[in-house]
Amino acid sequence: MRFAIVAKPGLARARAAARAIRDFLAEQKGVDVCVEKALARPLKAEGVPLAKMDVDVIVTVGGDGTVLKALQEAKGRIFAVNAGVLGFLTEVSIEEAIPGLKRVLRHNYIVEKRLRVKTVLGGKRLFDSTNEAVVHTSETSKMRHYRVMLSGMVVDDVRADGIIMATPTGSTCYAMSSGGPILDPAVGAFVIVPLAPFKMASRPIVVPSDRSISVTLMDDKPSKLVLDGQFETQIPARSTVEFSASETPAEFIRFSSDFYRTLRLKLVEDPITK
Repeated sequence: MRFAIVAKPGLARARAAARAIRDFLAEQKGVDVCVEKALARPLKAEGVPLAKMDVDVIVTVGGDGTVLKALQEAKGRIFAVNAGVLGFLTEVSIEEAIPGLKRVLRHNYIVEKRLRVKTVLGGKRLFDSTNEAVVHTSETSKMRHYRVMLSGMVVDDVRADGIIMATPTGSTCYAMSSGGPILDPAVGAFVIVPLAPFKMASRPIVVPSDRSISVTLMDDKPSKLVLDGQFETQIPARSTVEFSASETPAEFIRFSSDFYRTLRLKLVEDPITK
């Protein structure tokens, strides 16, 4: 099996866990392991850029941001080790990482597939998003006029701080904190959430994932596009951003598939306040 290790190099406990994981995998027969370039120097290893990683399993050590970054650029199933605060997308703790990898090597796991958002701007396809794509004003406290369309039909004409296009996975993140509903990951849908809309009638709406969705900037001023909180680019004035379901889902290695248990454990109590 081919493994890649991606971790947050600035986090000491993530570096230590990544080193232990690298050493463990290097001892296994029939296993090839590489390390992300940003992590290679502290681990004194030869690094591989994320975009060139095409492996069976990507071991991420960090929080959800580390997972999302790996999913944007690398190719492979995600086995996520939590070294962050919440770790909603992660599967095991640092202490459970090696026992978990032993199960992975025995192929004793299930693969959970998650819907992703395909984003096209100016005819160019950008990174797919596992959580959400956000169209947002470029200036703080400045509303813009956005037109949201679903397969050619106008869904909303709204002045707002922005528009969130979230997957079921992302419905428990930025979209939820902005008033959107939580979607079961098995639901084939997206949720469109206006950010601080001026109209009281503008509310989050759930739409089928097999439809094409677009957001057009109706003002003569630019906005910005943020994908999974990892990638950001400018949207020219009067431009349209197109969204649809990616043909490539995110794949997570799981030992159980109880979404509602994860929901209770991760969201009922705020770990930051403990």
